[in-house]
Amino acid sequence: LEQLRPLKDVTVTAACRKFDFDYDPYFDMFRPWKKVEAGPLEVEKDILPWLEGMGVEIARLSEKQKALISLPRMLGMFLFVWRECGGSDAVTAWELAEEYLRQLGRRRTDWPALREQLEDVALRMLEQDRLSMGRDELNLTEEQLRFCESEGVLWEEKIHRYTFIH
Repeated sequence: LEQLRPLKDVTVTAACRKFDFDYDPYFDMFRPWKKVEAGPLEVEKDILPWLEGMGVEIARLSEKQKALISLPRMLGMFLFVWRECGGSDAVTAWELAEEYLRQLGRRRTDWPALREQLEDVALRMLEQDRLSMGRDELNLTEEQLRFCESEGVLWEEKIHRYTFIH
């Protein structure tokens, strides 16, 4: 958002939780803005027909999986896993994130080392009660960082400050 703000003739559409919008002072710097509230996606009405159109065999989904994919981030990970390997048995966010990372790792020869680095970052964040880390603290190459951003593993929440999306 900060990088797009100075551009003329650009309209930015962003989605966030109501809690973040109401309490995160970060959003105040982007006034004036127009707030549009959207209700949660309905699994039976919104998600399942869309997934079926994408080729997902919705009859294979358990009730727990349907509840899991009602969350947009989980839906995105689920669809990625489905496209990569034709299915998912995950019924929790943790299981789905593990499957997502396993499938993501198949795309990189350096995945074991990169995953170890990401686990180290996550551990340091937990130990230090932090939600994000500076670019210089990540110990990732520029290419690894771009990969993690483009694949939805890391997010640059503020300039040069990164957090995990999952």
